[in-house]
Amino acid sequence: MIKAVIADSEVKRFRKWTETLSKENLKKCQRTVIKATEMMVDQSKHKAPVGKQIGSGSGILRGSIQPKYSADRLGSSVTVHANYGIYVEMGTRPHLIMPKNAKVLAWQTRTTVGKSGKTLKRSRPGPMTFASHVHHPGTQAQPFFYPVFERVQKALIKDLNRMGFK
Repeated sequence: MIKAVIADSEVKRFRKWTETLSKENLKKCQRTVIKATEMMVDQSKHKAPVGKQIGSGSGILRGSIQPKYSADRLGSSVTVHANYGIYVEMGTRPHLIMPKNAKVLAWQTRTTVGKSGKTLKRSRPGPMTFASHVHHPGTQAQPFFYPVFERVQKALIKDLNRMGFK
């Protein structure tokens, strides 16, 4: 799970400032927070990769990016609930994969059927593969969350500064 959080000191300062706002400006502030949160969700979903391998590409990672609002709509968080999201965001180093509950690793490969240009029409089960261990080469980072968070946070602070938040 990935969750972006603004520092507690900043949140406290923001909350104290909102206590001084008129109802009209408080509503405007709520709309600003909601707009920033929706922007964070939309842009993160847009940047989140969808698998290109046969049998993947279900959009689970994108679908796991969800907002949550405080009751007063002056606070929010965006969370990536897919347990593998952090590995997509940060990448992984090369590592050894060993069996945990068996003597060997086993997986079924997929065979491509009906390849047309670069588009795979469908796949079917291929032969079983067995190994005592696998040297995984690691995965390259595909940042889709934190760069968006940094951009949206800067834009939010700029909008709040225009409203008088310092």
